[in-house]
Amino acid sequence: SNKVEKILHTELVLGRWVVKEHDVETNTSIEVAKGYRSFRQTQQGFVAANEKGELFLLDAQFQQLEPLDVTVAFDLGQSWDYANNTVVWTKTDTQHTELFKKNLITGEITEFKNAYTQMSPQVSLSSDGQSVLFLSSNINHSDIVSLSH
Repeated sequence: SNKVEKILHTELVLGRWVVKEHDVETNTSIEVAKGYRSFRQTQQGFVAANEKGELFLLDAQFQQLEPLDVTVAFDLGQSWDYANNTVVWTKTDTQHTELFKKNLITGEITEFKNAYTQMSPQVSLSSDGQSVLFLSSNINHSDIVSLSH
């Protein structure tokens, strides 16, 4: 059956980010990891951002395997995503947002420069890791840009 049994999510508990596993049937949650603010599932485990915004490769039990040398500034509204051995993230200042893409197999980083002035763009990757969906918004409108690379 396709019934959802467990849901993994992050939660701010007493000022610290934790990953919790929620059991749908019993409606109970247990803490499975501390110190991770956001995460994405990989074939082997997870890519996760710690509270400082540093990205790490983790195994299926949330144990750190290796740092990815990528930092996302959540306090500046930066965002990130992962799909198919590719990580994308934004770098933002008050004037511009730049988009970066890293191939985790080769280590190659691609930089996309643009002139967006919106403060908090969101990025997501297609499941094959080839297309980046870039959503930026200000008070009056939203722009959605799809970049294939």
